[in-house]
Amino acid sequence: MRLFVRLVALALVALFALILIGPMAPQGTFFSDFSLDMRDALNIHWGMPLGYP
Repeated sequence: MRLFVRLVALALVALFALILIGPMAPQGTFFSDFSLDMRDALNIHWGMPLGYP
């Protein structure tokens, strides 16, 4: 059970790092596109929690 919790925590940290650092990647890369799409989804759902894109 502890391993599962650690894996989930690691996945959440990686996802938030990708969302916050991803826009600095070169345009057109998977990381940039994914992070911008995730930011758009979060902005629609929560009303701009991460600032304007």
